[in-house]
Amino acid sequence: MKKVLNKINDFVEKHQLSALREVLIFCAITIVVHFLYRFWANDLNFKPIADVVWAIQDFIAQLVISSSQWILSDIFNIKITIVNDRIYLPNNGWVGVGSGCSAFKPMLQFLILMLLYPGPWKKKLWFIPLGFLIIHFINVIRIVTLSLITHNSHSQEFWNLTHDYILRPLFYAVIFTMWVIWVEIISKKADKNHKPHLSSK
Repeated sequence: MKKVLNKINDFVEKHQLSALREVLIFCAITIVVHFLYRFWANDLNFKPIADVVWAIQDFIAQLVISSSQWILSDIFNIKITIVNDRIYLPNNGWVGVGSGCSAFKPMLQFLILMLLYPGPWKKKLWFIPLGFLIIHFINVIRIVTLSLITHNSHSQEFWNLTHDYILRPLFYAVIFTMWVIWVEIISKKADKNHKPHLSSK
């Protein structure tokens, strides 16, 4: 087995495929986490820590609602009404921000990716929370965008297209970008700084 792995590594290095290998590892981790999360959420209902997960999701969803409310009201000057987990627009349309819209799953995917991937823990301690903030910001932009579409358009097809095929994959694009920054800049820079320096006498 060791010989096979060595041959694979030699082939990768010879043909300069290390970047492709890293991307495949990223994709594999992301896909596995995605299906494990769906099983945990749909089949196990987040057991054995369901209460904790639901509380976290509800808390984040409320943050998303309050942030979106500020942007819609103060920046776009749209008079909205918040009732429970719904943002009601002046045209009687509404956008729901339930626990499933909290971006908890992308945050968890990013966390697991960072925990599994090698790199200095001192830098992970600030990079992971920064990643959470970025994902939260993207989610707020997502809800604001959907609210603006609801406010200005009556096309349910356009809303569904934006929700399912533009804004939802955006999370993966953002996570991938942060992962590239981690692998290509932060982690590599830390490796270079920790390499021993040879001095000649």
